[in-house]
Amino acid sequence: MALGDVVDDDDDAFFVVQDASGRVHGATTRGADEETLFRAEALAKFLDVDDALAEKCRAIEREGSRWLSSVDAPRCGVERAARAVFERYAKGWEYDAETSGVEFWTQTERVGTHFDKDEEARERYGVWLTPHVATVTYVEGDGGSAPTVVFDGLTPRSQPDAENHDGSACERTVVMFPSRGAHFKFDGRFLHGVYEELSRDGDEGRRTTLLANVWFNHKPVGIERLPDSFTDDYEPQIVESPESLTPSVLCPACLDVSPMKKCTFGPTGTEYALVGATDLPTVALRACADAGMSLIFLEHRDGDDIRIEVPKDEPDAKRTKAT
Repeated sequence: MALGDVVDDDDDAFFVVQDASGRVHGATTRGADEETLFRAEALAKFLDVDDALAEKCRAIEREGSRWLSSVDAPRCGVERAARAVFERYAKGWEYDAETSGVEFWTQTERVGTHFDKDEEARERYGVWLTPHVATVTYVEGDGGSAPTVVFDGLTPRSQPDAENHDGSACERTVVMFPSRGAHFKFDGRFLHGVYEELSRDGDEGRRTTLLANVWFNHKPVGIERLPDSFTDDYEPQIVESPESLTPSVLCPACLDVSPMKKCTFGPTGTEYALVGATDLPTVALRACADAGMSLIFLEHRDGDDIRIEVPKDEPDAKRTKAT
């Protein structure tokens, strides 16, 4: 889709402007460091999680994605936690308050490789819109649970059949192992997922996450607030000065790697394949997690980067073209 295109759909007209990087256009900094906003960062503890918050997060899982505008007053504990995420990353930015806010949902299930996006815009209009910032707050889980894995640099424009394909590759993979109350932030455009192969053998503990994505100047199509029935007086305990985690840096080319499951993803789960992601230093990663090192950067050498390709055995008729 070209910059500023209007898409007509029966009675509806959908208009969006994207900047050169593929983000929704319009938000600007007021002296804030743009690079700082988008780079991967983890906090040792963002929330003092208690059983009450964990229970509330599990209770809203069935509600799916919900919206809290920057001008809305939170009505429950989960909305207050989501608002705290928005305020942390909106600081220093200028944006349209009415159309900016936080999309949030909770999850106890492991989710495969995917892009966070405006799902309705993708389905109805064929346009990829991603949040400015994606975040994960670990409500329940420990270092033995499956980590969040982010492929730094791989965006919807990395897909080989995208109309605006940019040929980008992943030169760094970011791995974040869960820890109760910890928080992980990364560029909302990047491909990511939860990888069971990196969990501790036999670990079947509960893994509950609060996902909160920051959107500037765009409200995802069709997403609304939580119903009034979830209103409560619960006040989540936000850590005032959270400690940033120092990442451990590994070079996969220098370590023993283990074969992982074939990594495919897409609208039906098989349209695209991650080439180079099937061999990761699983033993070294688990050793880091068991030693209490939650945030790990895998720096890929030249020629060992990770790319998105169309599987050679994937029928053309089954693929959904990226735009």
